[in-house]
Amino acid sequence: RDYLELFRIAMEDGAVTGKERKMLGVQARLLGLVAAQASRLEALFLAQLPSPQSLLVPLPPPPPPPRPPSRARLRAEHVSEGIRPSSSSRPGRSHGPAAEE
Repeated sequence: RDYLELFRIAMEDGAVTGKERKMLGVQARLLGLVAAQASRLEALFLAQLPSPQSLLVPLPPPPPPPRPPSRARLRAEHVSEGIRPSSSSRPGRSHGPAAEE
């Protein structure tokens, strides 16, 4: 347990430096651990860490594309600009000579 606490401190920045590795070796010997035991403890500790992929935060979905303006809005914009639709351009009305018959 003492060795794992020292290893955790050494790993706080994500890697064990050469100086930290020497310090861990000294501590392992003082605690009566052989190199294989220390390596096994380190492997167990590392296996419990979350994977880098699990730490990624998913990006939010992109916003939906803008909706085209409605006919009512387009009409309102034309009226505000002084453009009035003529009666012959309204939908549903016939145009041309056939309509006059």
